[in-house]
Formats: sequence, C-alpha cells, structure tokens
Amino acid sequence: MVTYLSRIPGDPIYANLSMDKGAISAYYQLLDPLDPTTIRPEDLVALHRQRTIDRMRGQDMVLCLIDETKINYNRLASCDGLDTIGRNQTSSEAQRMRLHASVPVTEKRFPLGVIRCGF
Repeated sequence: MVTYLSRIPGDPIYANLSMDKGAISAYYQLLDPLDPTTIRPEDLVALHRQRTIDRMRGQDMVLCLIDETKINYNRLASCDGLDTIGRNQTSSEAQRMRLHASVPVTEKRFPLGVIRCGF
C-alpha cells in the first residue's frame, strides 16, 4: 500500500491506474472500522506494552510517570459518553474526555514506552 500511495501523494487511491481492483478493495478493508466484538483495544497495544516491560527490565531504576489529560471536544457538534468540564459565562457545558497514561522513564528521563493508557 505504501508503494502505491507514495506514487500519488494527496490524490485519491483510485488515481493510480496501475493499482488493480483487488488492491483497492484490500486498501479500503484495511481502513474499515474494526469489529469491537473480535478485537479489543488492549489487543492492539499488547505487543507495545510487552516491549515496554522488556525495556523496563533492562534498567536499574525506572520512574513511572502518570498523567491525566483532559481532551476538550467542545467544538464538535455531537459526542456521546463524554464528561462535563464545567460551564462558561453563558451556562453552556464544555464536553471532555479524560485520558490516563502511565509512561515509564529512565533515570535520565528517556521514555521507554507506554505501560497503560485508558479513558
């Protein structure tokens, strides 16, 4: 896919006429949303998490930084399942989601990966 797409940067996928219909179909299947009943978010990051743990084991000392970031979605027209940040002067509510991440770092502050990330 990268080879095909690099020939037509910024153009639609079908602009590359040398690409066959099967390849175009495979490309769009790759971009389709995942079926949540077959693939869980933790499955997608399992290998990264394991590699992070392996890097941690190679260190004498690791500091695990924990961060909570509030992502503001107030500009989006409609989102379900978000928390309310608060109200402004006009009493309209600001919508947000909290992202919690745990990032292990070495003594010299070098990040080793992400050990946990959730909402």
